[in-house]
Amino acid sequence: AIPKNDPDFRMVYDRILKAVQQLNNESWRFVLPQSVDSDNTEYIQYSHYPGKDHGFYTWHEDVGYKTSTASRLLSVSVQLSNPDTYTGGELSLRDGGRVVN
Repeated sequence: AIPKNDPDFRMVYDRILKAVQQLNNESWRFVLPQSVDSDNTEYIQYSHYPGKDHGFYTWHEDVGYKTSTASRLLSVSVQLSNPDTYTGGELSLRDGGRVVN
């Protein structure tokens, strides 16, 4: 996890939170933390998927039942790589039995 109080990453947290708040206000209107410093703002999880290993994240749920993520309202994925530098890597979501890309 990337520390919220690290000055090198504070701008990243602030930019993501601002974008999430804007999208939330336009679409869902959940009551979300207003500050990165809130105990309800989770740490950023940084994942790297090397091409030589055919990096892959299997189907999973971002909200766990009776876990620390049980109260999670939104999850965010941020693509950091230039999409012109690789093939694949599409984000797929499941809506019931239907896959949405």
